[in-house]
Amino acid sequence: MIAKMKSFSINPYNAWIGFLLVLILAGVTSGIFVFIRGLVITNLTDQTPWGLWITLDLSSIALSAGAFTLCAGVYLLRLKQFKTLARTAAFIGLTGYGMAMLFLLLDIGRPDRFYNGFIFWNKHSVLWEVIMCIGLYFMVLTIENLPNFARWRWLQDRFPKLVGWMSQTHDNAPYLAVAGLVLSILHQSSLR
Repeated sequence: MIAKMKSFSINPYNAWIGFLLVLILAGVTSGIFVFIRGLVITNLTDQTPWGLWITLDLSSIALSAGAFTLCAGVYLLRLKQFKTLARTAAFIGLTGYGMAMLFLLLDIGRPDRFYNGFIFWNKHSVLWEVIMCIGLYFMVLTIENLPNFARWRWLQDRFPKLVGWMSQTHDNAPYLAVAGLVLSILHQSSLR
């Protein structure tokens, strides 16, 4: 028996998804070109170190900073009525810092050596400080989002003990908010 295929229609939702897929494809293609040819294709030099490259990086961090500020306010000031909003904000923060990590990976230019900043500490380098703060803060945001990931049905079915542990990490949200606050302030201080 041949199953009927659902007909594809162009509606606003499908048009939006198509547009987003085109943007993702352009971003992946651009990232591959940066890895192949280097940062020279971004037209950044010592004389012009700013541009769209840095603007995208800083805008993803600014998006995360707003989300983090809301989370910190909810957890540290115990504003229980905004807890569901804080969960969404924590996920937006994770997404923003995930984008910042991708830009940092492209900025370093050697994705095969991304871990060197964590192993070989160059305390006199501003880039090292940015790598440490963004990397550690990304880990804090990942831990803070574990209860959100624990709600996935397929994860609950396959790994119930892991889901139980992930759900309990939400009890540490105030401590994670303080750790994130410190890391965020340290990271923003390098942008002077």
